[in-house]
Amino acid sequence: MSAAFKAFEERRRKKANETTTRVELIDELLSAVGWSTGSIERELPTGTGDFIDYELQADGHPWMVVEAKRAGQSFRLVRNPAKPGQPSRSLQSLLGTGGESLRSVL
Repeated sequence: MSAAFKAFEERRRKKANETTTRVELIDELLSAVGWSTGSIERELPTGTGDFIDYELQADGHPWMVVEAKRAGQSFRLVRNPAKPGQPSRSLQSLLGTGGESLRSVL
């Protein structure tokens, strides 16, 4: 795990593209925390022409989505109306914005 964080610090200073971010950071971190490669789906089509970079599964069901971005590129999630000041982490509420928040991520 410490090797993964050390590598992250080194790569953080570079301007990595999305592919490099996936291979050298996300894949390494998932491996370091012991996430089974059989429980990771990569580049899943969304049906809108976009792709989900990673879908992590638990017990055979989708559990988390991970989006890779090139170094320096970020995105913002919509605010949670039930908890002002906190971003929404619910897929349903993100879809409720007409998908605009999701499009900025994807």
